[in-house]
Amino acid sequence: MALPWAPAMVVLLSTTRLGLIWLARLALALLAIWLAMGRPATWKTWLGYATALALMLSVSLTSHAATEAQPLLPVIDDWIHILGMTVWLGGVAYLLTGLRGVLSIEARLRTRLTSLSMGRFSTMALVSVEPSGSPAWFGQPAGGHVAGATDIDLWARAVIQTDLRSGAAGPGGSQPGFSFPRA
Repeated sequence: MALPWAPAMVVLLSTTRLGLIWLARLALALLAIWLAMGRPATWKTWLGYATALALMLSVSLTSHAATEAQPLLPVIDDWIHILGMTVWLGGVAYLLTGLRGVLSIEARLRTRLTSLSMGRFSTMALVSVEPSGSPAWFGQPAGGHVAGATDIDLWARAVIQTDLRSGAAGPGGSQPGFSFPRA
């Protein structure tokens, strides 16, 4: 471990791709802090959105996707996944606040409201977080090249992988009959 101003660290930060991305990320984080301070303005809001998108892209630029031989599509895929995950995570606070609000309601109605909320929230998770993340979307099945595979084979494999990763096929997944209490 070296201090940020140590000569070795200065060289690392200024001459490597990772170092330059980290410096850009630091600048973006400082910009986001500055935008959050002071009086609100419409231009600050839009610049804040752009800054947040750029910060999330900087994560994708340092992910496994960026190590591919042709990283453009995998990085975009990872970025879309991070954007979707951010939408989902932002919804967690509202979900928990809403569920806390139903504590004083009669038990049967509370169970029904909780079931509906969780079902919709799980659907939102599948729609916002899972559309990406599978190599098969780019014609590259996760297990490598499959001789004679058609586009529909790759698509079907990607859908199955997505369902299995999301847990949609069993308890804890998005199927209300399996994972949510019934009123």
